[in-house]
Amino acid sequence: MDFVQIHLILNHLPPIGALFALIAVIAGALRNEDAVLRLGLVVGTAALSLIVPVYLTGERAEEVAERLPGVTEELIHEHEEAAEAALAVALVAAAVSGGGLVAWRLSPRLKRAAVSATVVLYLAALGAATNAGRLGGEIRHSELRGSPPAASALSEHEQ
Repeated sequence: MDFVQIHLILNHLPPIGALFALIAVIAGALRNEDAVLRLGLVVGTAALSLIVPVYLTGERAEEVAERLPGVTEELIHEHEEAAEAALAVALVAAAVSGGGLVAWRLSPRLKRAAVSATVVLYLAALGAATNAGRLGGEIRHSELRGSPPAASALSEHEQ
């Protein structure tokens, strides 16, 4: 398995994990179920921390992608800029989420503040990671760029 394959496998985990964690944190807070709330904080911290290996393998995957036909430096650059923003937001969200687990033990007031901040940061991290993923998908999937498919790709029936 090479860095491209690892990058493609790992890049789905932070946004999917953030979505699951967001749902768990909101459900736990609304239902006042501490176990569900803690689950959301643990999953969110872990899933969003996985953005580090995603980012690091992306650097190596870029070396391969830039040699592929149809791949432009502009597409790679847009994805890389979005990935840097997603990295920053996800790490802040993971830190606040992890801090929420510590705050849990210290004070109910800190717990509430940490949960509120975590929900906002999970939403931001989910949005940033999804945007980076969308731009990454556009590198190899021209159909995602909004351009019409090549005539040769259409069947006779569609033409």
